[in-house]
Amino acid sequence: GTAEYAALRLPFELHGGYVLALVAVYFNTFLAGFDSLPTSVFLAAANASLGLLLCAGFYVLWVTDRKFYGVGVGLVWYLLGVAIELHAPTQPIYNEFSDGAILTTQIVAGMATLILATLLGVRVMKTMIKHNLFNCGDALDKEGEISTDYVHA
Repeated sequence: GTAEYAALRLPFELHGGYVLALVAVYFNTFLAGFDSLPTSVFLAAANASLGLLLCAGFYVLWVTDRKFYGVGVGLVWYLLGVAIELHAPTQPIYNEFSDGAILTTQIVAGMATLILATLLGVRVMKTMIKHNLFNCGDALDKEGEISTDYVHA
């Protein structure tokens, strides 16, 4: 049930989301080692990484047979952290990138956070309804029609 999921699967899924985000961080750090590349390459790679993390979150929440909610939560947390960090970036970021580039990446991270958080919320609600966690399963009568008898005014 829910308690088993929270105790046994959720911690590993959260860690999986964290590790997935770290792959993006390490890839961008690897690219930073190439000093001869223009700044626009780093900016494009960072924004592409954020987009790929959004796609990975969509995949684990909506495409796979087994839904990995914790991975989605971990990715939302990471994307939110990027958006918040870029609100008041550190001096090395200011030194390397223009204000427009920082703002663009902050917007990409913020939009990815909003989209993935919405996808996660809808997935959770769909699962709760599917497993009748709202106790409204008796709303369907014998002919498959929706009844409002469960509503108490």
